[in-house]
Amino acid sequence: MNATIDYQRFATSIAMSSASPPVTRVSKCGMFITYKEHTLSVVNWRNGLRKLADELTADLEELCLNQTFGLNVPNTTFDDWGNDIRGYSWTQNEDFLIDPRSLLAAMLGKPELKLAKLDAAGDLVFDTVSVWEFIHKCDAVNEKLALLAFFTAGQTPRVSEFIEHKYANSTRPRTMFRDFKSLWLATRRVKNESRKQKETFLPMKCHPELTKLFERYLLIVRPVEAELVKVLHGDEHYLIYKEYLWTKAGSRLKPQQMRNTIQKFNSTYCGVAAGTKDYRQLCVQMGRTFLGSEFEIKEEEMDALASQAGHTITMTRLRYAPEVGALPSMSSDLLLRYGRVSEMWWEHAGFKPNTPPLLPLHVRQQLRDAAPPITYAPITGGVDIQPTIVDTQAIILAVTSALIAQVQKIDSSLDTHVRRAIAEALVEVQNLNIRLPPPPPAASDEAPMDQDSSFPPSAVQEPMTDIYGEPEMPIATQPSVAYTRHAFPSMRHDPLSASVPEAVSDDTLNALLRLHFPAISNPTFKSPQQKEAVRLAVEHQRSFVAVLPTGGGKSLTYTLPAFNPKEDGYHSYIIVPSRALLEDQVDHARRLGISTKWWAATNRAINDERLIYTAMESAGSNAFKEQVFICRLSFPMI
Repeated sequence: MNATIDYQRFATSIAMSSASPPVTRVSKCGMFITYKEHTLSVVNWRNGLRKLADELTADLEELCLNQTFGLNVPNTTFDDWGNDIRGYSWTQNEDFLIDPRSLLAAMLGKPELKLAKLDAAGDLVFDTVSVWEFIHKCDAVNEKLALLAFFTAGQTPRVSEFIEHKYANSTRPRTMFRDFKSLWLATRRVKNESRKQKETFLPMKCHPELTKLFERYLLIVRPVEAELVKVLHGDEHYLIYKEYLWTKAGSRLKPQQMRNTIQKFNSTYCGVAAGTKDYRQLCVQMGRTFLGSEFEIKEEEMDALASQAGHTITMTRLRYAPEVGALPSMSSDLLLRYGRVSEMWWEHAGFKPNTPPLLPLHVRQQLRDAAPPITYAPITGGVDIQPTIVDTQAIILAVTSALIAQVQKIDSSLDTHVRRAIAEALVEVQNLNIRLPPPPPAASDEAPMDQDSSFPPSAVQEPMTDIYGEPEMPIATQPSVAYTRHAFPSMRHDPLSASVPEAVSDDTLNALLRLHFPAISNPTFKSPQQKEAVRLAVEHQRSFVAVLPTGGGKSLTYTLPAFNPKEDGYHSYIIVPSRALLEDQVDHARRLGISTKWWAATNRAINDERLIYTAMESAGSNAFKEQVFICRLSFPMI
């Protein structure tokens, strides 16, 4: 039996200790972390987080109607971490606002918002469309707040645990706590690795900027958001908004939604298309490169202190001197240790107040070795006082860190501007081989308004190009066609009678692609099918249908042509099936710097915007059809 046990132990050790091949690399300067095919620039990562925080602050300011409503959060606000009564939260322990519904009152006082009106009985009747518009704005703020907490409060938590954060007790205890002026987000789970089933409590301390954003959102916006969700969905969804932190469109945020949001942020803001699993690897390597073991506190010292009392440090925290308002597993000394680690992560991410971002650990060590040790300022005049201590190493490190951080910001911004300038020059000097369409005909040549058809008769005879290489077929053979480009071919010259235009060259597409993605050194198309669809969109000589998989880059077919100078004066209409996707598409286009319009019944005016987005339900309205017809009289359309 002993031999069998030894053999099993040996076999298990071999099976469990098999290491994966190394796939993570760090540049010599420490500012580029590579995992598999993903390379993260730490400078771009920091700049992306800073941009996210600025956007979140502006969005929250707009959502609050540029008012604070007398919000005051005392630093002495008490929070009993051990209170597990359902509904308990630190948000109830003070009168932070004169009226928790101050924002709702201010919104009702603005007639242009059209939030509600009084019926014959004098009761408030909320306008569903206006309420949904407010909820979607709250969703956008909530999403950015989740991203900022996920990336800056500490090292990356697991998404499945992160979305469970609650600011009030539910059927399970909450995970947001207050410690005087600081907010903490904690991961709570019961580990089954031992018979004790000890609760694992992993807290992350929110930096001051994030704390202020949480306070404003939870104390001003969330009460109104919960009430309006109750109007739309009822008490069950209202309860979700009174307990859970991360919500979307009336429901709890799902893990896959958060994963998609994280990947979109990494791609858009940081220039690396890394999902959550890949980013966790990058995050761990960043922790090693910038923090390392320099700031670790040795548990052995604490164990020795506990051993003098005749027990272990674990038993000390569980059974001895329990502290009022604290959890047994999270004593004040342990909280200080976690807080110190969180503060170092803030410094690495660039969110520690009045402190420049961290330099890589090996660079800091080199600066310390090269700098002189601590010196003492001489005392003159025989005055009997202590000499002044001058930490020369700390001064040199702080000045160098601040200087390098500013230079890196300039380099990153300059690099983007240079790439864009080169791409614009290439577009100008290259022969695009794109023929501009003739000006639109007079109003009398247009199809009559009472014609009961989605498209004029000339659209039925126009050939359709299949980007997958199948033979061309008339559009009339298709029962339903989703037009990507010019939805009104009658405005154009007849493509059948004109000579076939030359295809747009790869150099032209690549130049436009560099304009679209100036922060990427060598952007490429995701697939040949996407490239061909974009080519047809840039030529805009034939209608086509592009069927690409999820994540295949369909939006590039209308965002990339908008960077072509020859598109000036033209409109592209994009009909989006869901409002959530519509909001995401509009935000993405505006971040790219494209003049964009979200067309709605209450927002109809179209000027010189290149991209006109509208929801599916709005596209079928008579108001939209009339607006498109009026626009056709003034602007060409593609």
